[in-house]
Amino acid sequence: MKHSYLLALITLFCLTVFATAKDEVQGKISKGRSMLRTEKHEEGMKLLKNAALELQNMLKEKPEDFNAAYQLGMVYFYLEQDTHALIAYSQASEIDQTDSRPWFFMGLIQRYAGDLDQAEKNLLRSTELSPKDADSWYELGVVYYDAAKDEKAIRAFKRTLEINPNHKQASYKLALNYMNHAEAEKAYPLLSETVREQPDNLNAQYNFGQLCQNMGKTEESMAAFQRVVEMDPTDWRALSKLVQLNQKSGNDEARDDARRKIFDLKKARTVKSLNEEPLYVRDQFDVDGQLVMALEYFEMEGDRAIRYSFVITDTIGKKGKYRITLGSYEGTNRVAHEVGDIEDGKRLFHLDHYPEDGSHYLLGFFRGEPEYDTVKPMVIKAIKGESEVISSTVPDPSNS
Repeated sequence: MKHSYLLALITLFCLTVFATAKDEVQGKISKGRSMLRTEKHEEGMKLLKNAALELQNMLKEKPEDFNAAYQLGMVYFYLEQDTHALIAYSQASEIDQTDSRPWFFMGLIQRYAGDLDQAEKNLLRSTELSPKDADSWYELGVVYYDAAKDEKAIRAFKRTLEINPNHKQASYKLALNYMNHAEAEKAYPLLSETVREQPDNLNAQYNFGQLCQNMGKTEESMAAFQRVVEMDPTDWRALSKLVQLNQKSGNDEARDDARRKIFDLKKARTVKSLNEEPLYVRDQFDVDGQLVMALEYFEMEGDRAIRYSFVITDTIGKKGKYRITLGSYEGTNRVAHEVGDIEDGKRLFHLDHYPEDGSHYLLGFFRGEPEYDTVKPMVIKAIKGESEVISSTVPDPSNS
């Protein structure tokens, strides 16, 4: 089914055309389209197909009938026969080369089909023919956004808002572009307005939560992600954000509740995007200007099982410089059981530091799995270079 915003646009564009169409065809198109989202869907499809046949006959009798060609494109669009719609719109654009509407809808269809290059060409033509049409500029901006042509997208969305300051979709997309360029101060007022006016926009709430988290606006971020979870209790990524934010705020009970919900979803295997994920981001924090991401694994699996992996980077988005892990290796546990260091049924955990140069530092042992709040301070000390080392291995420079 076509996007509701798109169908609203089509209604606007159709008004002047319908005024010149034969009453019988106009009635079939209007009635058929109104039935598409009801229990009379099949009846609506039948009416539209009949309208298409009548429009085809009109074009046979009068090939230069712009209105008939344009309406035929609309009917095929409603029928989701996009190839036929493109042919009809193309015919209309040849009949009247000064009308922007066929170019606009050809661009839309091609964007939805993933043909961004052709969509760009047709929507550019639409803006040339109708330079004050906000929707043409908006859809061109979306094409640029999808093609990762961010600077052009920003210009197109700004132009949209110059023409129509109340164009909510353009405001939202412009905010996302600013987020992509780490221009948080520009994105914040736009996204803030979006979630205020569209509280049920799940994607906008999630993006606003992410933006606020990056800006250190913890309470606003938490409220946004909580709203996401209220709308979709299976959104495990939003739940992971609540784990992180409640960790930062010291709300242990709320943190543990969100974490439990993630593990319950993982166990239930009802969320496809989570089923194959081995881990989630439990925590994010800063140590002396370095970003630390704490990854928690759902299962202790394999000979070198890991519970936590702390990845340390210079800044957000850069490749990890090094890592510190809490693991429980099969070989180590076998030896510990044999010498009696741990009881049967329990595991020995160890905290290991793996710098960039390939060396290894053992920072501590635990009989049984330690709490996260026990491990985190030890990781921070290691990052600061303040931890004691139990043992270490350093690669031989001659082998490099």
